[in-house]
Amino acid sequence: AVIGRRHLAALLLEGGRRVHGEAPVMVAAFRALESQGKGLRPFLRTDFPLLSPNSSASVARAALAQTPDTLGLLDRLDKAPGLLLGTRLVHLPANARLSEVAIDLPQLRIEMDLAEALVEMRGSGASFALVGQDGRFEGILDLEFTLSLLLPSDTNTSHG
Repeated sequence: AVIGRRHLAALLLEGGRRVHGEAPVMVAAFRALESQGKGLRPFLRTDFPLLSPNSSASVARAALAQTPDTLGLLDRLDKAPGLLLGTRLVHLPANARLSEVAIDLPQLRIEMDLAEALVEMRGSGASFALVGQDGRFEGILDLEFTLSLLLPSDTNTSHG
């Protein structure tokens, strides 16, 4: 398995040096392989606003409007925080409870390898996951954000 991993890493590095459309993807794949044993901490987002369960829909809309991707978390006393999407808040009546639209996220352990986390997320069909352990959450694993970290920086800027 180690020889196979090293051979694959060498192939990905070689592919990343070539000037063609697949090079950024190969570099991203190599960076993902390099992350083995480092856990999920380098890939976490911690910039989501955390809203109180007593927040009104208008307060939540205002808070999420201040974020670049209109995403936030709802603090829930009885269970893990839920994901709030700005799109779900647009037509939410003023008297509605935010807990009605908060999305439950899969939970991942902080020490997991990125590849293992991605397999779990794929299996659950999730693009986001809470990461932590023992009821303490350290951040969110966001697939789009993780991809932006893995892709070469010149690729990130060329696609917005």
